[in-house]
Amino acid sequence: MATITRIGIWLLLMTLNMPSIGAPKKSVGVPLCTAWHSVEKPGSHRKVLVSGIYYEGLEGRIFSDPQCKEENNDAWVDFHLRSQSNRKRLEELLTESSRAYVLLECELYGPPIQDPSVPEDLKQLFIRSWGRLGGGYRMKLVVHSIKSVNPVPKDVPYGE
Repeated sequence: MATITRIGIWLLLMTLNMPSIGAPKKSVGVPLCTAWHSVEKPGSHRKVLVSGIYYEGLEGRIFSDPQCKEENNDAWVDFHLRSQSNRKRLEELLTESSRAYVLLECELYGPPIQDPSVPEDLKQLFIRSWGRLGGGYRMKLVVHSIKSVNPVPKDVPYGE
């Protein structure tokens, strides 16, 4: 009887320590300011999973990461979705509050390459960037998948 009890306890402990089969793994995106360092060189890009605040305004779509305290850490956003999953939920939250906390699978682009025909003196004056009318964003996200969408807590101020 003691052997059966020990085996039962051992099986219970093993079951509690094993990850659930088929259980979704929670994905957490890399902070945008961390990902930025891998695309600082003009013309560079890489695939990333980022989380942060997405909002739309009259002049564009912007992604901001509250973890990034550096200046100019917002990114211009283009959607090239391969899946419509979570798109409707995002649109609903944007209608309610104009912003949403999202986890995005995307391609992160660093600064655009300068036109080689522009004289060196002018290159310093006109730094290429992403966004409408040279919007001033040093990064661009091309979103392929919206992994999750949640409301932004009301205590998080706009612009952070």
